[in-house]
This record gives sequence, structure tokens and C-alpha cells, in this order.
Amino acid sequence: MRWVVSLLVLGVVGILLGSGTLAYFSDTETSEDNYIAAGTLELKLGDGDNTWYDDPDIPNYTISDVYPGWSDWVDFYAKNFGSIDGDLYMKVTYTENSGDNPEAEGSPDDAVLDDYLCVAITVGGSSLNLNTYDENNDGCVSLSEIADQYISLGDLAANDMVNIRIDVNIPTDVGNEIQGDTVTVDVEFKLMQDGASP
Repeated sequence: MRWVVSLLVLGVVGILLGSGTLAYFSDTETSEDNYIAAGTLELKLGDGDNTWYDDPDIPNYTISDVYPGWSDWVDFYAKNFGSIDGDLYMKVTYTENSGDNPEAEGSPDDAVLDDYLCVAITVGGSSLNLNTYDENNDGCVSLSEIADQYISLGDLAANDMVNIRIDVNIPTDVGNEIQGDTVTVDVEFKLMQDGASP
């Protein structure tokens, strides 16, 4: 019986010693000097060919002597010179002035030109639906109705450009109340990372 116990003890000791010396196959691969670079968004405005502008060099426009029935438009291109896709937004802010008050305008001499400048925006040949901004449902989406909020102009993929046209008009039924009024407008274009909003 002693020899059985001795054999049993030797077996247990052998198992314990063997468990520390078991070997398995292994193989290791190491990837070194990995590099991560952040992508870029780089919005520029221009003519769609060789002339592109960046802040603070974006040109401005002066339009004088507008009147009931007047209309005009400006078109340009927005290009994402960056390496990642983005979403393009536009925001209009402005200041107004009642200017000179000719006798025909009457009193009070309120600055109201912003309420009668009807705006339409076309992006890539498609008109934006701005009806949600037409607060008084008169068919004229006015400068005052779109001001101070970002309007989505759609996606702008890396290295893509899109034509933007902004049409402005004054309805023919507007009266003397706009005479002498002036509006100074700032238009901000913002390119946000795809899926983000300002």
C-alpha cells in the first residue's frame, strides 16, 4: 500500500511540475511606425475654374437703386478642397437703415426693405424649398424671414464643387414704404463634417 501512496504522490508531483513546462506554438507579428492623420475640410468660393476665394478675401457686391419689380441674381461655386465629406450651410445676417425719407414714403420712416426682398436659392441646378421660412404665406420668402438661421445647402464631398445661385427680387405690388431704405447683408457659408450641423 505504501508503494501505491508513493506512486500516487509521484504522479501528483509530476503533474504539477509538468503543468509549468507545457509549451504551445506561437507566432508574433508587429506593425510599427503606424501613422494617423486628421482629415480636412477646406471650403472656398469662386468661379468654378481657377479663381477661388477664402476669408477674408471674398468679394462683396453693391447694388443701388432697387425698386418694385426689380430683380437680380448672383451665382458662384462652393468647393470642398478638403479630404473628408461635409455638409454645406448658409446663414444670412443683416443690418438695415431707413435712409433718406422722401416725401412719398410717408411716416413713420421705418426700415422695411428687408421684408420685401424675396430670396430664392438654387443649388446644383435644383431650387431649395424655402416655403417653411415663409412665415406670412405670401409666396415671398423674404430676407427678414431667412435671417439668423443656418439653411442646409446639401452635401459637399471631398474635392467636389457645387454651383449656388441666389435670386433676389422686389414684388411689383410694393409701395413707397421702401424708398430710401438700405440693407447691408453678410452671407456666411459653413462646411461641417458630414452628419454634423452648426
